[in-house]
Amino acid sequence: MRDQPLIDEWLAVAAARLEDSSVPWHHRTMSYFDVNDCHGKHIAKEPIEPLVGMLRHPLFHCQKMQKRAGEGRSLLNTPATRQWLEAHHGGSEQRMLFEDFRGAVNTSHLLPAAVPAAFHGARPRAIMFDVGASTYNDGDGGASMSWFVETYRRLGITFERFFAWEKQIHAPQPLFSKMPVEVLDSLSYFNIPIEVEAGARHNPLRTLKAVARPSDFVVLKVDFDADVVEQALVQQILDDSVLTSLVDELYFEHHVYDIALALYKYGPKGEPKGPRLQDSYELFSKLREVGIRAHSWV
Repeated sequence: MRDQPLIDEWLAVAAARLEDSSVPWHHRTMSYFDVNDCHGKHIAKEPIEPLVGMLRHPLFHCQKMQKRAGEGRSLLNTPATRQWLEAHHGGSEQRMLFEDFRGAVNTSHLLPAAVPAAFHGARPRAIMFDVGASTYNDGDGGASMSWFVETYRRLGITFERFFAWEKQIHAPQPLFSKMPVEVLDSLSYFNIPIEVEAGARHNPLRTLKAVARPSDFVVLKVDFDADVVEQALVQQILDDSVLTSLVDELYFEHHVYDIALALYKYGPKGEPKGPRLQDSYELFSKLREVGIRAHSWV
């Protein structure tokens, strides 16, 4: 595949930045933000994963097609992918992942903000808002709460507050007993359905506006598999200049119809209707244009 060298470079940079955010990267491969200070002076270029393909792991579709065609798994046998598998899934589990690489729910291609990107100058308070949190170690497609805590910790960022919303009812003892104490001490967990109306009591964005300050580093994840409600929340961010100024980093699974995603049971079911993949490109581009590091979540 002609793009394989670029994919290898992308995955290698994403893996390396978890240990050293100063690793070199090239604009031919990555998208990026121009970071300016309050006087408009340019400080740096900060990379973010490009908006390409189905907005998931770049090897997802190709690997699935290879398995269906019986052509082997050569796209998995690359230096960047082997490095990730060794680091996160050593031993026998590595072999299992080679057999069934879950590219649709793999997040190793994402480039979250590292300390230099988030904290040019004094280190502000970091706050996480997880809308569709499940439990700390579990969730459809993998746990999100633990992923955010552990990933950002590797990047030098510790969340001083963690707000989570989850509709499915969980008993307190198993829910809280599995959390690290530092997470438990910072956590507000709302085990109730959210409300989408702007300003409503249980709208997570109302809480975000009430709690966060412009000087904070704010990360928001929106993914609870109710596509109309999710899109309404994200549109509220775009329509509200206060919210766009508060949210630094957004993770959002935009549920759209795409024949390949539908084939692998991702995205809306049934007849093709509603948002398409091209709408995702437009939405994430708009979010990035207003200064939000918007990532396509899984």
